Amino acid sequence: QVSYVKMFFCRCHPKSDEGATCPARQTSLLRLGTTEAWALQVFHLLLLAYLVREGAGGDSGQFHHVGSGAVHILKQGGDGNAPSGLIGILEGHTAAVYTLTISPEGCLVTGATDRSIAIWNVSWERFLGKDPLTTKHKPIRRLQGHDAGVTALAFVKKNVNDGMPSGLLASGGADNATKIWDVQAATALLSLPHPKTVFGIATHPEGGEIGTASWDGVIRFFTLPTGMKRGELSGHDAGLYSVAYSPLDSSLLASASADRTVRIWDVKQMQLLWTLKSHRDHVTTVEWSPLDPFTLASGGWDR
Repeated sequence: QVSYVKMFFCRCHPKSDEGATCPARQTSLLRLGTTEAWALQVFHLLLLAYLVREGAGGDSGQFHHVGSGAVHILKQGGDGNAPSGLIGILEGHTAAVYTLTISPEGCLVTGATDRSIAIWNVSWERFLGKDPLTTKHKPIRRLQGHDAGVTALAFVKKNVNDGMPSGLLASGGADNATKIWDVQAATALLSLPHPKTVFGIATHPEGGEIGTASWDGVIRFFTLPTGMKRGELSGHDAGLYSVAYSPLDSSLLASASADRTVRIWDVKQMQLLWTLKSHRDHVTTVEWSPLDPFTLASGGWDR
């Protein structure tokens, strides 16, 4: 059985006024069952990070937004143990949560405008039989190293020939840097400079490389574990929010931009293939289908 759920989240402009209503609220339609690690390791828990506006104000680097930094864990579909809905609240950030990702092993990682990255155990046993409103859940580990808000997260896929340890995490920030972390050691291994905020990170399906989306409108490719820059792709007329490799053809990469376009690139030939212009405002996210070649979804400010 395949089911779907809508996930709402906020990607605020880095220079938005404090307390302003975020115009970048967007919707993604998630298809459950297409990512085996989610189903097996987190027992169909769907994770939703959003701003709790009644909380303390968050002010980090270029970011100005109101939020308490809470992460809400929701369960899709009732069963004999618990009904659908809220099953837990993770409290570990002091400002708004901006990005999250899940490891292949089912570990949740969140990044916030308090400049920190938090690692969480979200196994089902931690929530079963507990009051979701009164039970306190804290992170099992914290990564500190960014000098401004954390805006992007992605686990690095290991290539058997690249010599990298497993459990590496890539993070982007408003400090104009992408960092590569050894999660177990809670240590930053590399810091890769950019001219502006890094809003998106994509990991190559075969491992050994990441691509970054920066607010200067340029896509950059870095080889791991050395961190050497392999090349750049430019052509967008405004900043970038998101990049994504095709899981079915690793030579294809999609990028989403404030210039209202999605662009498809050949990353082997390093050239532009197509420009998609259906959006009427900033395009803030893009993702490929894991099942259908040349099929992708995008979302933006035009709702």
